[in-house]
Amino acid sequence: MGRGGDFGCTYPLVLRLASGTLTNHHRKESDMATVEKTAEFNAHVDKAFEVITDLGRWPEWVPPLTAVSNLSGSGVGTTYDWEFKLGPLPAFSGTGEVIKFIPNRRFEVQTRGVPSTWSFKLSDRGERVIISMSIEYDIPGGGVVSGLVTKQIEEGLSLLRGILES
Repeated sequence: MGRGGDFGCTYPLVLRLASGTLTNHHRKESDMATVEKTAEFNAHVDKAFEVITDLGRWPEWVPPLTAVSNLSGSGVGTTYDWEFKLGPLPAFSGTGEVIKFIPNRRFEVQTRGVPSTWSFKLSDRGERVIISMSIEYDIPGGGVVSGLVTKQIEEGLSLLRGILES
């Protein structure tokens, strides 16, 4: 596949939606969605890992994320508060925790408020780095908002490219 869009990614975007209808009458139907993206950047893996793991910088390159505050700790177990605004939906907030931290290779955070897992896998290619990003989220109507999520991830990768390749 050739280069796609303004975000300059050379790999296809994969969007999976796994729907599960809950039969409990006290629960609403819930969709679990996953958006995955792999992109190659002109940057060293250590710089990419440093930027990705600096949660305080996430609002610079994660467009719907409007604030990260109350950062506490380092590495696995780091906690933080976040606020998110996705398109026309009302803003929502919650907490997050780093659940995987393998220098220059893997980084994962898990959020509460809106359950999600953000996973990053980095592959060192010398002067270049390949970053595979996966976001799994669970919100009512998750499949309905997947188009917004996909668009904002593409915008985020473009912003990340600007940071990493500067």
